[in-house]
Amino acid sequence: MRAEQARLHGIPSTAILTEARANTTREEALRVKALLQSRGARSVLLVTNAGHLTRACPLFERAGFEVHAAPSDTFVEADAPESRLALMRVLIKESLGWLYYRIAGYI
Repeated sequence: MRAEQARLHGIPSTAILTEARANTTREEALRVKALLQSRGARSVLLVTNAGHLTRACPLFERAGFEVHAAPSDTFVEADAPESRLALMRVLIKESLGWLYYRIAGYI
């Protein structure tokens, strides 16, 4: 999914690397750094959901990358109560995640 989003942004398939073993966003940033170090990469196209970008971008920047963010989704108007609840869950989860990472000194 994320690789497809990168291709849609004009990134050639040969330049796309994915990392699927990380358990946290912080761990993913560090694994990607190790993966790209030998290539001398200094910038990344960070593809993740829109709510997660607020936390993910600073982590990848702290790992030493210039980050180009590409949301893999968009927030749509939440008309139905179920849609509003789902959106609220995403916002609360990402806000709490950001707060934890901030307190822990990761961002």
